[in-house]
Amino acid sequence: MCEKSKCRRRTEDLCSCPPVKNREDNLFALLEHMAVNMTDIRWELDYTDLNRPEKRRLCRVGTCRVCGGVLCHEMDASDHLAGDGFLAAAYRHLYQVHHARGRDMTDAEFRRRFVEMFHDQDRPVVRAWLERPENSDVRYMYRRGSDAAGAGEPILEVPIYTIVRTGTDSDRGFFPGPQTEGSFLSRRRARAELNKLIEAEKDELDDRYDSMESDEDHWEAFQDGYAAALFTRLEIVSSNLHLPSCVEMPEARSRRQNTPCCGASGAPRCEDIRDTRAPLDAAYKEYRRMIAEELGAMDCILKTRMNCCMFTNTRSDVLGCLNAIRGNKRLSGFEVWAGIRLFKEFLDFCRDYDIVSGYDGETVDVLFNGLKEKEEDEDA
Repeated sequence: MCEKSKCRRRTEDLCSCPPVKNREDNLFALLEHMAVNMTDIRWELDYTDLNRPEKRRLCRVGTCRVCGGVLCHEMDASDHLAGDGFLAAAYRHLYQVHHARGRDMTDAEFRRRFVEMFHDQDRPVVRAWLERPENSDVRYMYRRGSDAAGAGEPILEVPIYTIVRTGTDSDRGFFPGPQTEGSFLSRRRARAELNKLIEAEKDELDDRYDSMESDEDHWEAFQDGYAAALFTRLEIVSSNLHLPSCVEMPEARSRRQNTPCCGASGAPRCEDIRDTRAPLDAAYKEYRRMIAEELGAMDCILKTRMNCCMFTNTRSDVLGCLNAIRGNKRLSGFEVWAGIRLFKEFLDFCRDYDIVSGYDGETVDVLFNGLKEKEEDEDA
């Protein structure tokens, strides 16, 4: 929520609900209030010049469904970036914040709204930027505003192929984020490593994974009809590492000059060789940052995938539990305890929201303990 002392809106127009008034005491209540009650969301960007770093204000603005006041969420506007770097950072930030909340919007609508944030004279520039091939998908979009590019210096693109692992096992509560399994300058070597990882992964799978899909650059194993909650995936993600074209390895310079690398007349000086380290170190840091952003976007997509299937998958699980009870399936002591907790927590919810007037907790205990007793009697 924007600070009232900094927000350009009138205080009387802002949301007046208790979570907003008491935000200093209970931040979680404020976040929940904004997530549940913020409607008619739009994006607003205050700036003066796209081509230079400056203080900006990027906000998600909506209407409170309770009081009708304005809810304003200020986000990081990447004040230190300019040009392409700022556009990429703002786009990815909005994309991650929006989709992490499970809201539906087509890519075309998202891009239209992104363009409309900017001044009329800047919109053709933003549209042209979005039409570039490298900006066609948020997964391949990254900050490109380097000092070299800003100075008009040519950029050398080096393709990088990174193997990324994703997966989910909701039955066991396993929801890891994306992980890298290696990066390569050769697609052939990346594919060879991918095949090794696939064979190793197959040896670890249990019988629940009954379906597989694959091509040269990806492999996925999952449970048919349950893929959103039980899957493992390995894929090659390609990206471009941008280097200033002036960066030249000492060996290449030596061959070009037809001289030994050091120690002979006319050979490159050691100082010249050391001079290449700074841009290479900067390029390596850019590569690490780029991969981190790639994983962040994939993690967002993965969470969105799970959020969209939360009730669908849970309903299937609950139906399985009910069928087990109807069929008098024997349960372990831990399963009996978990079943009692699950039923009582759900019934408490129904009572608190006036769906039912009350329930008999002892009946729930008898139901599940009866299943446990049958198992113990038979084993005896």
